[in-house]
Amino acid sequence: MTCICKTYPHINRRYYILLGWVICVISLVGASFSTSLLPLALTQGLLYGVGAFILDAPVLLILNAWFVKRRGFAYGILFSITDLIGFGFAILAEIMLRRHGLRWTLLMFAGIILLISGPAILFLKPRPLEDKGAFCPQTPLVILKRCLYHARRYTRQYTFYLFTLSNLFQALAFYLPFIYLPSYTTDLGHTPT
Repeated sequence: MTCICKTYPHINRRYYILLGWVICVISLVGASFSTSLLPLALTQGLLYGVGAFILDAPVLLILNAWFVKRRGFAYGILFSITDLIGFGFAILAEIMLRRHGLRWTLLMFAGIILLISGPAILFLKPRPLEDKGAFCPQTPLVILKRCLYHARRYTRQYTFYLFTLSNLFQALAFYLPFIYLPSYTTDLGHTPT
């Protein structure tokens, strides 16, 4: 997604963010009406992940463009708030699943995302482009070649492996409950497996 955002800089990054946000909300609403495991896995597991993937890279690129001297501080605030909200959602999800069941819990989460992050998107504003030259459309093959070139270049550096290992450990500690499906599947009457 980062490569696509950088390849097409003339497209406002807020459009990508809106697309990812809409997919996340739709996936939660769709998952709330699931009555079996497959639709739940496709909506909550796959579709929500795609929406978050589309949403994530443009937000980080916008943050990266606005903060130069205090970039680490800005990232620290963003990720710490995200983790605090994730911790709160873990407790809230457990309580809501017991009291209201799967359908209403997912609908409430969709409402929370709709009402809190929706207005916040209005405040995200990309920096104006420095180079406002003519846009040259590129084929998907050219974009793929460029992304693979950059990927090969990064894998030759030891810091790439250090960051990959750090990301692995961070991902193992990622505890957001509405991404994990066992609680929801048991509510539908299935086994956690």
